Amino acid sequence: MLRRVVLPLLAMAWIAGIAIAGLRGGRPVDDARVPLPIERAYPHGFGARIQLRVECATDVEVVIGKDHGGSDLPEITVWGRPKVGRCHPEEAAIGSTPTVGPKFVDGATSQVVEIT
Repeated sequence: MLRRVVLPLLAMAWIAGIAIAGLRGGRPVDDARVPLPIERAYPHGFGARIQLRVECATDVEVVIGKDHGGSDLPEITVWGRPKVGRCHPEEAAIGSTPTVGPKFVDGATSQVVEIT
């Protein structure tokens, strides 16, 4: 009797776990990506590119959106997985768009950052 109930439940849980992993692309549910504080923002190269210097991290992604604090400035959040050990800070580059002016809000710290 116990086998008739427990084994099918275990099989369904195993199948559900495989299905969820497939939907997530094989990544674990908690992928340890956090918002990284922006240390410096500065123009780079001949184009209108802006470099953002953040702490050592891998899998860096830049997200530009509306400031959650309610200001008229755009909010830029740099997401990544912090890297342990000695390394050079990884920089994220963004192209200049009409929404990014000389100042923006850092999504990790809610501080205003000036592009210098």
